[in-house]
Amino acid sequence: MKETFARLLGAVVILGVFFSVAMAIYLPIAWWQKARAETWPSRKGVITKSYAHYIPGHGDAEHGGSPAAWMPEMSGTYPDNGEEFRVTRVRFGGARFGDGEASVREDVAKYHVGRVVDVYYCPENPRETILESRTPWTAEYTEAGLAVGFLVLARIAWAYRRKRFPAPTTFPGVG
Repeated sequence: MKETFARLLGAVVILGVFFSVAMAIYLPIAWWQKARAETWPSRKGVITKSYAHYIPGHGDAEHGGSPAAWMPEMSGTYPDNGEEFRVTRVRFGGARFGDGEASVREDVAKYHVGRVVDVYYCPENPRETILESRTPWTAEYTEAGLAVGFLVLARIAWAYRRKRFPAPTTFPGVG
């Protein structure tokens, strides 16, 4: 029982550090994308298609495969010149939990066929479009808080494990 508990604490340390490192890589990229999109220009567009698209996973997600996910698909035209646009990401930021089906279906209901919208586009690549350029930073702060929380939890578990289960100072059969 004692050995199982020590291993569990070791796993908590490893997972906490892994999660925090992953977030340290992911968060600056996500924040950069979100901040960059807040400066994008927009054009009026009319939604002509809006649906939730299911992407099946490939293999076991826990062993290197990709998990199943839901993605929004919106497309339409710009009334001023008839040019078409396509949106597969409503906004940058804001974590979706699980496969994201509920939040994608909310986006599809919000951006229904016939709705006139502001389509924000990247000046360097006008095909990169979103429908919401300014969104609350609440989710990003929560993600950063979780990363710090997991790192603190890992540190506490590591310190407790070292105190409660110290490494042997001599090896059996030696000396």
